Amino acid sequence: MPFPTPDTFDRPDSELRLEFLEAASDLLFEVVTTGTDLQGQPLFEEQLLPFMRDAMGPLRDSIDRLERRLDDISREEILNHGLQGEQLRFKLAAIDLRDRHFRLIGGVSNFRWLLDTLEGLLDSIVRASGEGGAIREFKETLKNSTRTE
Repeated sequence: MPFPTPDTFDRPDSELRLEFLEAASDLLFEVVTTGTDLQGQPLFEEQLLPFMRDAMGPLRDSIDRLERRLDDISREEILNHGLQGEQLRFKLAAIDLRDRHFRLIGGVSNFRWLLDTLEGLLDSIVRASGEGGAIREFKETLKNSTRTE
């Protein structure tokens, strides 16, 4: 599933947050499964790939719990973490830009840049919901497992 794009920003905030989480998890599963970008260039240190792939299994449960908690986030937490309106759309627009760049050009640097951009919104959702720390930690470890350029 792709990340929300400015063309879809007219949809409700709750749908955009869920679509973001689904796209983020799809991205992580995709790159760990293939180990490469869309151009076929390796992204990760080869010796870490088996461990990454093993770690993905339990991560699915954490992602599912986080997605279920989205509707339970209080209005106050949504406001405190910029998870609505213009703040949400700004974060999503930045992610869309970095995602398109990574998919078009590929490379470790662009992948790290995309993960760094995802971090702000993902961390906000995790903190606001009180769920999903495992996906945040996995994303960070994944970034730290990329090849050196």
